[in-house]
Amino acid sequence: LLMQGAEADSESGFAVADKPMKGTKERDSYLPVTLRTNKHGVLRATPLKWHGSSDFVNFAQAQGVMVVPRGRQIEAGEPARVLFL
Repeated sequence: LLMQGAEADSESGFAVADKPMKGTKERDSYLPVTLRTNKHGVLRATPLKWHGSSDFVNFAQAQGVMVVPRGRQIEAGEPARVLFL
């Protein structure tokens, strides 16, 4: 990012997960999501069907990535950190 002239800190915030999202045991996971605001002004994140780092077609639809800490699962209805794309 720095070589592309971007700032070190990406824009981030919190969104409520629409569905459970499971990370890996070994490291934090960054799962692609689409984002929307519901009628109450709450930012919601819906996970995309994604088949790993080589799945460029589905990743191109992402509006952000939800951060799932190592060894955890984000439950539906739970807020979690999102990095906006």
